[in-house]
Amino acid sequence: MKPVIFLGTSANLEVPIRICQLCNIPVAGIIDSDYYGNTDKKNGVEIIGSEETFDFDAVRDKFDFFIGQSSSTQDIRSRKKRLQYIEIVNRHLLNCATLIHPGSEIYDGVEIGPGCLIGFCAGISHHVTIGAHSRLDSFSMIGHHVEIGDNCTIHSYSMISSHTTVKDNVVTMPGAVILRTGKNHTVVGNDAIIYPKVTVARDVDPGEIVSLAGTNTRRIYGEIIRL
Repeated sequence: MKPVIFLGTSANLEVPIRICQLCNIPVAGIIDSDYYGNTDKKNGVEIIGSEETFDFDAVRDKFDFFIGQSSSTQDIRSRKKRLQYIEIVNRHLLNCATLIHPGSEIYDGVEIGPGCLIGFCAGISHHVTIGAHSRLDSFSMIGHHVEIGDNCTIHSYSMISSHTTVKDNVVTMPGAVILRTGKNHTVVGNDAIIYPKVTVARDVDPGEIVSLAGTNTRRIYGEIIRL
């Protein structure tokens, strides 16, 4: 098993580090221009280079890579930098580790793309596809025949019902629920964000922010909204 190099870091890098420990995957270091040259370690892992100068082609066959940069919906810079790391992976044809917590439950017929993370007690039903660099946090639940695109973040306690299509770069925040509507797939468009504790019972437009705060309340449900 190849050692893993993290591309970028964040406060929740402890999660993939812990999964590496549980799965006996060695961690070689972090590449991050924000820290290289001024910080020795971050999250207990050595900073070994900057994405601006690191020779990826020279070590491509020796390591697997994993994007540790945050996908926080509150930090535009972090989201942009994460996409830059994905571009580096694609440009240099880097192999990416897929990190699956041994305490998760994954049924038959599931396809998980490179660079994904599946957290503790996540449940994935049968015939689900998950695109590259997506993340399912602890206690997230995915129904059968769901399609999740690239670079999506399904936060803890989120649920996606069966026969749902989630496009690229979508974020469901903690406790969000997506329900199937009628006989057709529910479709969540690229770059959409579904806010915490909101239940969506309709298609979601690309780039839409679904929240009960404000006027965007058509066919969505939730518990308590505090403005």
